[in-house]
Amino acid sequence: MRQTAENVLQKVNHKSFRATMGLFATGVAVVTTEWNGRMFGTTINSLTSVSLDPCLLLVCLKKQSETGETIKRHGQFAVSLLSEAQRDLSDRFVRKDHDRFAGLEIIRSETGLPMLADALAHFCCEVRSVHEGGDHDIIVAEVHACRQRDGQPLVFYRGAYGGLSLERSHCLDAGAAEIAARSRGSFADDQLRAACML
Repeated sequence: MRQTAENVLQKVNHKSFRATMGLFATGVAVVTTEWNGRMFGTTINSLTSVSLDPCLLLVCLKKQSETGETIKRHGQFAVSLLSEAQRDLSDRFVRKDHDRFAGLEIIRSETGLPMLADALAHFCCEVRSVHEGGDHDIIVAEVHACRQRDGQPLVFYRGAYGGLSLERSHCLDAGAAEIAARSRGSFADDQLRAACML
């Protein structure tokens, strides 16, 4: 096979891996929990569904992070999916020099878990297993309750924030509807500095 610039892969390093993974656009979420009356939370984009029966998801948190260690200790946590209007919350929950919850409107699940108000969706989860993943913990949890509302998601792509415009179109052949997502506006320039994010 003829070797060209297009089919020759480079040996991976931290920088190239991070830059290449950054091409995979994701949503942005904040995971929260509480222990002995103190709330903990951090921003993540490493969130995915695992199973429908039972309903499982996983999150990846940096090893020995306060939030991750508290989630493992407590065994329960909530996930708040951020809307496009909640970019400030994403920034807030990666900073370490202040109380991340100060002045925020916090709502509670039926089991008392703290959650961020006005998020696009909430999941209440119970830890089922924890696996080593290099410098992160992979936490698999069962979802016991969830809810959602209409809105636009906050998107993270190539180290910057953006949004999506969702348009419903109809397939002429089958008469079925499909969702087509197109980029809206330019992404911001500033980097998301969360240690748990690519």
